[in-house]
Amino acid sequence: MDTMGAQQVIKSFESALDGALAGTRVYEREVAVKKNSYTSLWLDVKRDGFRTAILHLFQLQEYPHFTVISPVDRGDTVELLYHFSLFYGRHLKAIALVIRVTLPKTDLTIPTITDVIPGAIFSEREVQEMMGVTVTG
Repeated sequence: MDTMGAQQVIKSFESALDGALAGTRVYEREVAVKKNSYTSLWLDVKRDGFRTAILHLFQLQEYPHFTVISPVDRGDTVELLYHFSLFYGRHLKAIALVIRVTLPKTDLTIPTITDVIPGAIFSEREVQEMMGVTVTG
């Protein structure tokens, strides 16, 4: 598939998630000596739409580039930030994509993504050990 701009990516997630997209933010930055534009896109996804969001990435790019899961303890909740590079390897077209899921500390469970992104196992194990999140499946 061809690359898309941030607003097109947002619209595709809105359509795919059917109400499970809780919010979005787009950041544009100039980077490097040539001041190339670099886009960061943050998607707040409800837990019930999380798997759908991950699977939707594969509709946008055959192999989305997964980086890491960053957990954030917010007191009563834990945020899981799933970092991706969408359109990775396409010169000046890559979008840093973060899918954020907020879990209440009374129910720290999230489905695994290792069936579609095997390399995520290391981040999932780390989140389980450091934050007490149960990764199901």
